[in-house]
Amino acid sequence: MKGVEARGFILQDGKDTVARFGTQKFGLGQFNFTPQAGKKYTAIASIPGKTSANISLPNVLSSGRTLSIKENNDTYSVTIYSTAQTQEKLYLVAHDGQANKIVKTIQPEASANTINVEKSVLSKGITYFTLFNENLQPLCERLIFTPFIPEKKSLNITSNKPIYAGRETTTLSVSGSEIAGMVDASLSVFKETGNDSQEPMWIYLSLTRHLNGTIENPEFYFTPAANQYNYIDNLMLTRGWRQFKNLPAPLSAPVTEFDGHIISARVKDNWSKAPVAARLAC
Repeated sequence: MKGVEARGFILQDGKDTVARFGTQKFGLGQFNFTPQAGKKYTAIASIPGKTSANISLPNVLSSGRTLSIKENNDTYSVTIYSTAQTQEKLYLVAHDGQANKIVKTIQPEASANTINVEKSVLSKGITYFTLFNENLQPLCERLIFTPFIPEKKSLNITSNKPIYAGRETTTLSVSGSEIAGMVDASLSVFKETGNDSQEPMWIYLSLTRHLNGTIENPEFYFTPAANQYNYIDNLMLTRGWRQFKNLPAPLSAPVTEFDGHIISARVKDNWSKAPVAARLAC
């Protein structure tokens, strides 16, 4: 599916225009406006050759928090905006889906609080910035993407047979003059169709698997041209957005897995099923 050009505006209570918007590359775009509690907002979108669409925006909450991220030369400025009635302690966690890169405890002192994060501590590819309340429940999230080009190595792949029967065991040998010692690698097998439309594995692992929907021309976001305008930011805001539901506070405070998984276990005798004293290691 390809993005299309669109233009439109936001109506407040069906009469006042409070913002205008338009798409950029791949039909993605962004705009800013500050909604007011108790007001209703509608987006009027126009696509060339199509009838205008009226889209009701979600109801405005009376209080809440949002994240905004601005890229600087060597840092990201993360600003937390709040209209909450009480200023509870917050936690900001930045992670890449596998490991936490920063964990900050924040005691809000104003309606906007800014933290500067060094780019050098973050991974290449996607980084999640997630804000938690004092009960360690997620409030909002923002994704950033740092493009990169992986180092390429030449590999030779050979099989023990040119043709295999259905479900027959396959033996593959992988070798390369540029690689020595143990190597972390992955292998994908695709049906030969004469039209190789599959995206490279490294693009999937570092970008598309973190996002929603189908990404048009994902290879573009690894080129210098993607750093122009707001192309990368548009992708993160539209495809990297998810909503956290308001949940009741837990009965007991959970323990946050900042540095790895926390596992609880009970060891029993295999015959009697009675608990036994033991030490577990992960």
